[in-house]
Amino acid sequence: MRYPLVLLASLIGVASSEIVLCRQLVADEPKRPLSQPGLALPARVEEILWWLPVDTQTIVVDQGLSRLVAQEADGSLQVSPPWPPTIFREGSTGRQIAGRNVILRVEGARRFRRPRDLGLMPYEGATVAVLERGLDRGLAGSLHEGASRTETIEGTRVSMFRHRYESDDWTLFVCQPKPDVLIGATHRGYLADLLKRMKGRAPSRALPADLPEWKHIDRDSPFWAIRHYDQNDAGSDPTSPLGRREGWYVRDDEAVGLVFNFDPPRHKATVIHLTKSKDVVVAITTYWQNEQMEKKPQVRQTGPGVVEISATPGNGDPDTFFWLLLSAALGHAVCL
Repeated sequence: MRYPLVLLASLIGVASSEIVLCRQLVADEPKRPLSQPGLALPARVEEILWWLPVDTQTIVVDQGLSRLVAQEADGSLQVSPPWPPTIFREGSTGRQIAGRNVILRVEGARRFRRPRDLGLMPYEGATVAVLERGLDRGLAGSLHEGASRTETIEGTRVSMFRHRYESDDWTLFVCQPKPDVLIGATHRGYLADLLKRMKGRAPSRALPADLPEWKHIDRDSPFWAIRHYDQNDAGSDPTSPLGRREGWYVRDDEAVGLVFNFDPPRHKATVIHLTKSKDVVVAITTYWQNEQMEKKPQVRQTGPGVVEISATPGNGDPDTFFWLLLSAALGHAVCL
């Protein structure tokens, strides 16, 4: 069964098929200190956080079993950034990779920008997909078919692809730094930093464990996300609530971050808006209880600086708007 997260998935490369808990992979990575005692993340999720650049603003984690690329009922593939559609074209060897099982997927993203016209906001980021079974050499080679250019970054073969989404020209990068790890990226600098940090040189990780957002994450949830707002980037990001008069999310000059948890069996979605402001509930309610929504979420303040949005969106089209609002809040807005 496909959940309505397919909309969010199509935007940020996270598929949402039937969800089972992620299996731990062999621990062949260098050991790192875990998060706060009693609040430890799964080992592989923790490790990937050490790979992501330190100024990563949004992470999205899918700990469920899924396919690398979502497939529609008619057999067509739903390919979106950061994966280049060229790799998975009909009749290509790479088409076989699209159906591979993924047991963990972590996206890191930053610097969300307004598109030229319609479509998904350009951003800098990468999705790390951990495969249930690694690719053999022959199949792995198909990742580079049709590339505009191939180079070596931090000892890893990386291929670059160009693709146009609506009015924006995107440059996408793909690599396989480990047999069971595929990475798709939208920015060379972000990917280069990630590959460097994979070698164990990083002194600190993305989204440190002492951020307040971590207190609200359900670490056992198959699907969750965090966004920690960056004051220095707010002026160029229309989805940031900080320091601007017009934008695509709630204006809150004292916003800290956003947390999302999803419980598929109950179709329960929970969003937590963290802020230092004492007067933002009305604005948050207006945003999340949009008139186009059939089932309006409940909005309530659960503590100082903590506003909770609870929703049970179904699979119908009227509920699509909730996922659009969520995508925008996480930085992945779509101009329609």
